Amino acid sequence: MEEKQFGNLTWICVNLDENLDNQQLKTDLAIDEKIIAYASDVDELAHIDYHAKLERLVLVYDAIHDEKDDNIYATTPVTFILKENRVIILHTNDNAYLIEQFIALFESESIDSVYDFICAALVCISKNYFHVLERLNKELKEIREKLRKKTTKNRLLTLSDIEMAMIGIKSSSKQNYLVLEQLEDSSLNCPFFAGDSEKLSAAKIEARQILEMSELTAQTMAQLSETYNNVLNNQLNDTMKILTGLSILLATPDIITGFFGINVPLPDILTGNSWSWLLIIGLIVLFALLMGRILFWVFRQKT
Repeated sequence: MEEKQFGNLTWICVNLDENLDNQQLKTDLAIDEKIIAYASDVDELAHIDYHAKLERLVLVYDAIHDEKDDNIYATTPVTFILKENRVIILHTNDNAYLIEQFIALFESESIDSVYDFICAALVCISKNYFHVLERLNKELKEIREKLRKKTTKNRLLTLSDIEMAMIGIKSSSKQNYLVLEQLEDSSLNCPFFAGDSEKLSAAKIEARQILEMSELTAQTMAQLSETYNNVLNNQLNDTMKILTGLSILLATPDIITGFFGINVPLPDILTGNSWSWLLIIGLIVLFALLMGRILFWVFRQKT
C-alpha cells in the first residue's frame, strides 16, 4: 500500500496481488470485502456505484495490459474509490504500470480535485488502448500479407489471437463508454464529483473513439476470417476431389488383373516367354508415368 499527498488531495494505491490483510483494509480505508471481491475479479464489468450515506463513489474501469498474456492483450479492471479530497486505487500487477502514469498526471497537470484527477486518469487509460490498437492493426497488416503468400497453421493461429484480443477490447471499451455516460448523467447527485464538464467530455470522446476503432478492426477481422475460412474449405474440397480421382486410378490395375485367376489364365505373352517379366515391369512404369502426368496436370490447373 502506498500513500501520497498532492496538495489537499490524498492518493492511496493498493496492489491486490500483494499479501494484504483484508481486515486492515476494512479498518483503515473502509474498504469492505464486497469491493475487494469485484476489484480482484478479472471478469468484473466496468460500472459505478454511489453510496450517498457514505458519500463514496466506486468506479470500476477496464484497463488494458501493456504486455501480451498468452499471446493476447487482455483487460482487467482498476477500481477507484472516491471520496472528497481522497482517491483510493485498487489495482493488480497487470495494470500496475498505470500508477506511474497517474503520478505523472499530478506533476504535469493542474489537478485540484477528485473530479479533475478521475477525468485525467480515464483519458490516460484510454490512450493506452490506442497504443495497443495501433500494435494490433500493425500485426494484422503483417499477418494478412503473410497469409496472401502462404497459408500456414501458425499464421492462422496468430490471426485467431488477434481476433480474440479484439473481442475483449471491444467489450471493455463498450462498457467503459457506458460508465462515462452514467458519470455524465446529472442524476448521480454526487456532491464532490463536479467540475468542468469539458474534462469529462474529453474522456468520453476518447472512449468513444476507442469503441469505434475497435468495432472497425473487429469487422475487418471478421471479414478476413470468413474469407480464409472459405479459402480453406475450397482447398479441402479440391483435395478430396484429387484423392477421389487418385483412388479410382489406383483401383484400375486391380480391376483389370482381377479378371485373371484360377478360371481365367494369364495371357501367353506374360507367361510363355523369358522376357515376360520385363514386359510387366514396363507396363507398371508406363502406368506410373501416366498417373504422374495426370496428377501433375491436375495440380497445375489448381495452382
